[in-house]
Amino acid sequence: MQKILLADLSIILVEPSDTQRKIISTLLHKENVENVNAVSNVKEAIEAINKQGADLVVSSMYLEDGTGVDILKSIKNSPEHCSIPFMLVSSENRPEKLEEFKRKAEGNLALDGGGHLTYLAPSRVNLTVIQERWPEIEFRATREIA
Repeated sequence: MQKILLADLSIILVEPSDTQRKIISTLLHKENVENVNAVSNVKEAIEAINKQGADLVVSSMYLEDGTGVDILKSIKNSPEHCSIPFMLVSSENRPEKLEEFKRKAEGNLALDGGGHLTYLAPSRVNLTVIQERWPEIEFRATREIA
């Protein structure tokens, strides 16, 4: 098996936010990935793939002219590019779900010592049921000792 070095990778990064593109590009450069082509939308991504190819395409889910899935479909429908690995990322934030959860679980919520919203489960079974009912909410195990 051939060893692949990060420095040898050609990555197309598709991210609509200028700030996020800069941050991610900088992080990749710190990991010695120098060949990063950062674009902001589906059209630019497909043009870059067709023009230069890539070893990896990393795309945000939601873009101004479509979605990362549109890019993936274009790659997979191209005999020339169908073997390019594709990574779809999303930082989708749905504050309305958290607000709904806060309303419904109000009696079991508190702020911990760090000011973080904490669900106080009366039992392990209750916690499991709540986690199943609210898959959109990330629950982290914690134990606070006063």
